[in-house]
Amino acid sequence: MTVNGHDVPLSEFQYLYLKNQQQTQLQPIDEYVEIFKLYKLKVNDALAMGLDTTKAFRDEYAQYRNELAQPYLTDSAYLEKLVKEAYDMYTVQVNPSHIMLSKSTNGAENRKVVNKLDSIRNLIVSGKMTFEEAAAQFSDDRGSKREGGKLGWTNNPQLPYKFLKAMYSQEPGQISEVVESPVAYHLIKIDGKHPHTGYLSASHIMKRFPRNATDEQKARAKEQIDSIYAVIVADPEKFEEMAVKFSDDGGSSRRGGKLEPFPQGAYPQPFDSIAFALNDNEISKPLMSPFGWHIVKRFGKRPFESYNQMHNTLMAIVTNPRDVRANMIADNQLKSLGKEFGLKPMNKNLKVITDYIAANGMDSLFLQKITAQLGNKPLYTFKGGMLTVADLNQQLQKLVNTDPIFAAQEFNERLDNVLLHKLLPLKEAKLEAANADYRNLLHEFRDGSLLYEAGRQRVWDRAATDTAGLKKYFEDHRSDYKWKQPRAKGFLIQATNDSVANLIKARMAQLDPKKMLSTIRREFADEMQIDQVLAPKGVSSMVDYLAFDGPEAKTSNSKYNTFWMSDLRVLDAPEELADVRGLVIADYQNYLMQQWEDELKEKYPVTVNTAVLRKVKK
Repeated sequence: MTVNGHDVPLSEFQYLYLKNQQQTQLQPIDEYVEIFKLYKLKVNDALAMGLDTTKAFRDEYAQYRNELAQPYLTDSAYLEKLVKEAYDMYTVQVNPSHIMLSKSTNGAENRKVVNKLDSIRNLIVSGKMTFEEAAAQFSDDRGSKREGGKLGWTNNPQLPYKFLKAMYSQEPGQISEVVESPVAYHLIKIDGKHPHTGYLSASHIMKRFPRNATDEQKARAKEQIDSIYAVIVADPEKFEEMAVKFSDDGGSSRRGGKLEPFPQGAYPQPFDSIAFALNDNEISKPLMSPFGWHIVKRFGKRPFESYNQMHNTLMAIVTNPRDVRANMIADNQLKSLGKEFGLKPMNKNLKVITDYIAANGMDSLFLQKITAQLGNKPLYTFKGGMLTVADLNQQLQKLVNTDPIFAAQEFNERLDNVLLHKLLPLKEAKLEAANADYRNLLHEFRDGSLLYEAGRQRVWDRAATDTAGLKKYFEDHRSDYKWKQPRAKGFLIQATNDSVANLIKARMAQLDPKKMLSTIRREFADEMQIDQVLAPKGVSSMVDYLAFDGPEAKTSNSKYNTFWMSDLRVLDAPEELADVRGLVIADYQNYLMQQWEDELKEKYPVTVNTAVLRKVKK
């Protein structure tokens, strides 16, 4: 098909036709050809109007194009691999312990931290110190060091990626090598692993005893829990009441003992194993944990989340800019683009930079010095361009880091980021020609936006604002708007009493009809209600009584005890445009649309390639 001399590819027609068939009833292809011709004519007219050159359109189109391109610019298989890996780890509960030493802002100091952790590991592996003893003595994690480094059972997918990888790759009892996270270095020991079995819903009643409780304190708590248990055995329905009254767990007692749903391993033994071993609605005998005596009631178990249920959550985690996996995705993207566009490092020029950083870090003279030495010499070349020091100015001009180790790391990250943003536009520029899905979606958005704006200007806004045209259309088509049922028109007034009603009637007789409604509402605001009415029989009992000989009616509000209609007429057809304005606007829009379409058919030639259409039909 050609529209005003412009070719329309078959692929565009097929894409929109097939999409339309999925959304509506099957439509004969010949009918759709006529719809498609009008669609392309309107888009062509929008282009002739220059709507594609407006700032509003260009900004919206550029934003959509950028957002649409992102999935096509990312290696979806690699991304899905990371999400699947995150889910596989999520399906396993792990009980880790760690020894943590905090990072410094100095690279040399961090090497000392790593060496110290290596020495601690040697002490543990050689049997000179247990992991728990080393954690208590050396760890900077104040929360876990008192527990010998124990972190408790977890499958938290938001833990640092390297920590997660080390945690899940180890067997119970093993001690990891030094593991780096964003803020620290760690040694990790795994005390247990098991598959995630779902989330238990349960309640408990607890009588607490101190951390280092004496036998006497434990016995006193046991005596109290036994008394509570005796009441519950006699009447299990009292479990919630007893929890509210007597449980020492303030967090759950307010909810009748109800705990948040929890996975296996969330609570210490034997609480955990007994709770999971109960049948639904079964109540345990009193049991002792390290924190006190408990009675547990199990309600049920919710299954573990499926991959599909967790997919969006895990995708958000692995693509979070603060997660190291976001850098891995960018690195993979750069590697792929580098291969596609022949990215080549100019090692001699890069060495000028790396040598400077090794000696000085990125000091205040860094950018000035390397610019003076390298000028416009390329750091990298690729098909369609090169990268020079000038391309790094914005990224590096305010960056100062005199530590050579951190400076080198920072420079490489910024360099990769600039390279990626150099190559991405080249890839994006090829997408429209190379990828049919992307091209179809992009063209659909562009044409749809242009079509909407052209329709707004040619039809919808004009129908709403062209007062003279709208009035003429109504006068020319009055007979089309006759009503099947008569309608009562006038002002329906309700007043607090007859005296007020008489005052209102007298005042209305004095007023200009154009100002009457607003004036009456203002002067009698608290004593009456006035509404302009245009209604057939059956809409209002008061109107029915006054205009259509209906049964006696009451006011709509008990505040008022009298009502009447002023300027009442019973009409078979509208008196004026205002009586049917909404209907007339809709019809006038249809009239303008038809007028526009007829004009387009006369203005722009359309040729359909019948031979190609016959093939499509087959």
